[in-house]
Amino acid sequence: MKPNFPQQDIKVAAKIEKGEPVTAPGVPQGYPEPAKLVTEDCIRAAEEENRIVEGAAK
Repeated sequence: MKPNFPQQDIKVAAKIEKGEPVTAPGVPQGYPEPAKLVTEDCIRAAEEENRIVEGAAK
């Protein structure tokens, strides 16, 4: 069964509107050592990747 992301987005948006708690993506706040979970080989948005590459070229 494929996940239904648009339907899930609607559910999360409804919770946010009601002021109910939702879990954000990424490393949870308060995780004891988040640096251990983050690597340089992660998937990045194209704009972010371009900034990194351009910064390294300088």
